Amino acid sequence: TREVAVGDRLRVTGNDRALGIRNGEPGVVESVSGDTIELRAPDGTRKQLKTDRVLPVEHGYAATGHSAQGLGADRVLLDKDTRVRTTDHRSFYTDLTRAKHQAIVYTNDRQALPKAIARQSQKAAALDVSGAGSGRSHTNTPAGGPSAANTKQQSASQRAAQQTPNGM
Repeated sequence: TREVAVGDRLRVTGNDRALGIRNGEPGVVESVSGDTIELRAPDGTRKQLKTDRVLPVEHGYAATGHSAQGLGADRVLLDKDTRVRTTDHRSFYTDLTRAKHQAIVYTNDRQALPKAIARQSQKAAALDVSGAGSGRSHTNTPAGGPSAANTKQQSASQRAAQQTPNGM
């Protein structure tokens, strides 16, 4: 069971058409009665959630940079561990751009952070990893060589790398 109180911030973790809620949707608890939680969405609408079953909600005081896509906050707190591969240029830029006015960065190693966020990662497409997007034709190409059409195409990961912003 999850205890909630008036004023708690919640985040919906699943879709439920009957309740009118969508995955990722934030809300604030307006009231709690014996069998109902009233949740106020950012647009001001109120949703009545019956507590006679497990509700797809979590406390919503923190979010990852990717789950906050399309959202912004006046102040953002970033936790960047320099020892993990996911701390790189792409993730730092994504997380940093969520902040409207202030970003505070917490890290395990202040000296190593610039090198960690300078790392470039390439996002691979499934076809690139499987070899199906390798620029090779699997049908009418002699000896498995590249077809003329495929040699002119870039892989999805090459295109993504070129679209990564150069500065912060």
